[in-house]
Amino acid sequence: MTRRSVEIAKALEKDILGGVLPVGELVNEVALAEQFGVSRTPVREALLSLASTGLVKLQPGRGAIVVGISLQQVFDCYEVLAGLLGLAAELCAQRMSSLEKAQILSIHEEMGRYLHDPALRDAYMRLDVQFHDLIVKGSGNAVLAHQVAMCTKTIAAVRHASMESHVSLDSAYAEHTQVVAAITAKDSEAARKAMAGHLQLRGDTASRLVAAWRHHTQNTDATV
Repeated sequence: MTRRSVEIAKALEKDILGGVLPVGELVNEVALAEQFGVSRTPVREALLSLASTGLVKLQPGRGAIVVGISLQQVFDCYEVLAGLLGLAAELCAQRMSSLEKAQILSIHEEMGRYLHDPALRDAYMRLDVQFHDLIVKGSGNAVLAHQVAMCTKTIAAVRHASMESHVSLDSAYAEHTQVVAAITAKDSEAARKAMAGHLQLRGDTASRLVAAWRHHTQNTDATV
């Protein structure tokens, strides 16, 4: 994909996940090309990318139809991510260099400084993304990284809303601490269990997700 097609895909993804483009909406390629000041080729590339993640469905003779995401898909993605990132953490314990371990420890410590200040919640969430990205990168497995990216895209909007709704991030941070400690100690089994547990949808996490979902979809029958 070209840089422009990536930009268009990200813009469309944001509009779909944010409800600006509702389920069933026909995406107008000509209008998008005019909006972004490009030919229809980058638009088509962007739509192909979104189709690969299930956000739109390409229909011959009609174009792209917005499909959106169901609440069940969100839960399914978390279930898969728990396994994938658990494996990633296991591989990190085996493969991460000393420099990479120092990087993830540094990010973790910085997150700790932002933990209890609501005004710094956005900064904490940005570091949280970096933390998980380093876990994926440290696994050294490109196929795993691709699958994680697909699932992460699907849940991005609702995950962000859920994290914003946390009254406290102490438990999540404590789970990160366990992951970092296991990776640093080269304990692959402990790293896998700690990361998988971190991603599992336990009661309070699931409740926050449902609440965030309801707020995010604004009474739209559980789809974005």
